[in-house]
Amino acid sequence: KVMDEILTAVRQVARTDTTVLLTGETGTGKGLIAQTIHRLSDRKNKPFVHIDCSAITPNLIENELFGHAKGAYTGADEANPGRILQAHGGTIFLDEISELPLNAQAKFLTFVQERYIIPVGSTKLTPVNARVIAASNRDLENFVREKRFRSDLFFRLNVIHFELPSLRKRKEDIYQLALFFCERFSLQHQKPFSGITPKALEVLNNRPRSGNVRELQNMMMRAILFSDDGWITP
Repeated sequence: KVMDEILTAVRQVARTDTTVLLTGETGTGKGLIAQTIHRLSDRKNKPFVHIDCSAITPNLIENELFGHAKGAYTGADEANPGRILQAHGGTIFLDEISELPLNAQAKFLTFVQERYIIPVGSTKLTPVNARVIAASNRDLENFVREKRFRSDLFFRLNVIHFELPSLRKRKEDIYQLALFFCERFSLQHQKPFSGITPKALEVLNNRPRSGNVRELQNMMMRAILFSDDGWITP
């Protein structure tokens, strides 16, 4: 199984501080893999900071990542540490890193290489000890060729690379993933979970899954919430 091989490698990589790049279609579980690496690492009791680069306005991304000094601009009455510094001691996960503007890519490259940041409006170097995991659903090598992504940053990120296959290509993983999500949501929502009936599993295996792992996750959450006896049925 492809995912078995990936998870075996993830367990090995988690014990190191190596930078990891995760690629694959939207919803293939890149966020789950990033969290798993963090949970299995020596940094597990420190922060896991998830930043969705596609959800932040380009002109605010540097302030969001690197923070700002007090008085850096009008209205900056207090210093802001930034998301990278919040990950000190732990892991920073940059999702959809392909959406990072080129100017922010340059500053992030400095952090990846030197492990310090310079907040907006400051000249002070602030050391940060954080593991870097990046993810993208785009073809980053193509972005490099098109000059939309820095080649030096790409090579710094592409130390350990996991390409996550879509769930359509790994139906053998559906049952284990469904169990994982059911157990997780059962605990989270304090609802009983007894198991998945063979008929329900048949429906899951035969369902077109354009939404990949995320779609399966949402289905299992709804199933747990609306189950009376803990059994997942069609």
